[in-house]
Amino acid sequence: MCSSDLSKYAAEELPKEFAQLKMPTLLFAGAYDQIIPEKLARKALAANPNITFALMEQSGHFPMLEEPQTYYAHIRDFLKL
Repeated sequence: MCSSDLSKYAAEELPKEFAQLKMPTLLFAGAYDQIIPEKLARKALAANPNITFALMEQSGHFPMLEEPQTYYAHIRDFLKL
């Protein structure tokens, strides 16, 4: 699957899947992500009140590698650790 196919899938199918989530979910988006742009993540957020959104200001598609301290801080906060 090439990146344009993945982006199309993300735009069309992921919002449907996110809308069905019943459990609290933490969703990350990298401000510079070219595979799944922030606007698609925000679309998922709008579809379901169970989603908590974390924008990673200095990241692309891999915030856990690009901003690990911030990434894990969001996880700890979400889990209330």
